[in-house]
Amino acid sequence: MGGLAFKASKGGLKVALVNAFDRPFDNVVAAARSCYSPTPVTAEMASGELIDDPQKRQQAQLRRDELAYSIYEAGHHTTYQHAHFQFVIQGISRLALWSFLHAHQFYNSEQGSQRYVPVSASAVHIPPALGGQARTFFLNAVRRAHAAYLSLAKRLEPVARAAVLRQFPSLAKAAHARRLERLVRHRVQETARYVLPLATTAHLHHTISVLTLFRYYRACRQPDAPEELSALAGTMIKLVLELDPNFRKVLEEPLEGLPVGLSLTVPEATPGQVAAYRREFDGRLGPLSSLLLSDPFQLRPGVAAGVRAVLSQPQTMLSDEDAIRRVLDPARNPLLAETLNLTTVDPLSRSLHHATVTFATKLSHTADSQNQRHRMVPGARPVLAAAVDDQPDYIVPGLVQRDESLLSSYRALMDQTWAAVTWMRRNGPDPALASYLLPNAVAVRLVETGDLLHFHHKMRMRLCWNAQEEIRRAAWQQAMQIAQADPLMGSFLLPPCGVRRAAGRTPYCPEGERFCGTPVWKLSLGEQKP
Repeated sequence: MGGLAFKASKGGLKVALVNAFDRPFDNVVAAARSCYSPTPVTAEMASGELIDDPQKRQQAQLRRDELAYSIYEAGHHTTYQHAHFQFVIQGISRLALWSFLHAHQFYNSEQGSQRYVPVSASAVHIPPALGGQARTFFLNAVRRAHAAYLSLAKRLEPVARAAVLRQFPSLAKAAHARRLERLVRHRVQETARYVLPLATTAHLHHTISVLTLFRYYRACRQPDAPEELSALAGTMIKLVLELDPNFRKVLEEPLEGLPVGLSLTVPEATPGQVAAYRREFDGRLGPLSSLLLSDPFQLRPGVAAGVRAVLSQPQTMLSDEDAIRRVLDPARNPLLAETLNLTTVDPLSRSLHHATVTFATKLSHTADSQNQRHRMVPGARPVLAAAVDDQPDYIVPGLVQRDESLLSSYRALMDQTWAAVTWMRRNGPDPALASYLLPNAVAVRLVETGDLLHFHHKMRMRLCWNAQEEIRRAAWQQAMQIAQADPLMGSFLLPPCGVRRAAGRTPYCPEGERFCGTPVWKLSLGEQKP
């Protein structure tokens, strides 16, 4: 398929189907029939088009449709994953991205970054349900937020320049002026974006199977952004049906609501429950961004047993400690340093699946939007429409904390933002629409769980000193808590340069010109504190 033929939906949303498998429906059935055929079945065979007799060809097509429906109803859905579609989406809000498109595991996305690309004042989703006074109020609120974004960016420049020069003293030389300005600009944008509303839109490439698309359509009426998500899922479905109408034969219509919607309207709910939950969650966290909830002493036995199972060695020949070193020490398991992350296809490395960790974590919405891209470390995240009350609840980025004047202005802006959110909740056509006015800084409290295989990969990415500051702080705290309980296992939770050094792979830093400026591989985990 060529070109970008966008199909527009209400609210400024635009979707284009830019790539798809040929004959996706026929391929689904061909894959299913191949399971019980002595030879592979092709799409042409499944469609019946190779049959000359018109009556027999029609009968073959009926059998194709009956089989497609039968396997769908029976839940044999793997065959539907053979049909993939690549969409380009414009005008989708950050709220919808976080609450729906990126809140599950079965997708791939590449989206425009607020961290490195300036945000336009026109990049805003305006809910179609807003009218009259509520619409005017909403537009004024997002304009104020964008003006604050530009103002904060300007005021952050000297603070960001000082921070960059502390990290890279050599950039003070005139010969490095362009690189210095680029790093300062990125640091400024990374911080200024905290004040942007969740109504801010993004563009992205999004690739999913037709099975995932069916799930989108069936479950699109989710509490945080049901109108926007319904428009998105409906437009994606229309594009696929235009390509291959046969999928309509198994398509189910959207559910009226999900169980979470019912749970949020229980009679026992009281106005103070949100504040009570915040106090409970934050009281447990204390000064941390992330707290280990699971038992760290249960990690070693499962991994060690897995290693022995793979190698068929009894415990008398392979102790727990040696088993851990076999799989977690990059010097003995160099796959840990592979760029392709080959641990998922290696029998020994897969022993790390047998240990899981669970953390309670608190991040800003903008940081968690990156954190949730670690799809194999899923989290239970709040419905924002139910998690926010009149009390400002936000994260202050590190650069802002370094300047008292900036901090004072930032807090005043957050107070103003929450006043707007409260007004919209009480005066808008739907209280949930107020979530669009929440800032990127809004605090997100989640519970996340991962097995050690994927947790190790997350650490390898997020302990890097180039990682977003909040995520790196949380990752460091997570690694430290495991290390405090099990020093051996914790000693192998390293940033990418540390893993590569232990594996004997050079250069130690894989970032090239993005090298953070510090030989982190020489530092202990404790010395890497953000």
